[in-house]
Amino acid sequence: MAINQDILDINEAIRQYGNACNSIGYAQATRESAINMQNNATSLDDAEAYSNSAERLAVAISVLRDDKNDYEEKIKRAFEHYYS
Repeated sequence: MAINQDILDINEAIRQYGNACNSIGYAQATRESAINMQNNATSLDDAEAYSNSAERLAVAISVLRDDKNDYEEKIKRAFEHYYS
């Protein structure tokens, strides 16, 4: 029995979406940790380093959310193609 390519496309889109969601969660937790470390830093240099890290993570989270939205659209298109 051959697996329909549409099913494989749906599966891949869902896998990519799940990976993006996991990456967002990991990045958010890491950012929160950096913010906590910044708040508890004893030197200005350390606080600045944690602040920069949190800012970079905020940008990464934004990019990951855009990717997640793209994957969500990809899932919708894959299902629409499958049911057409």
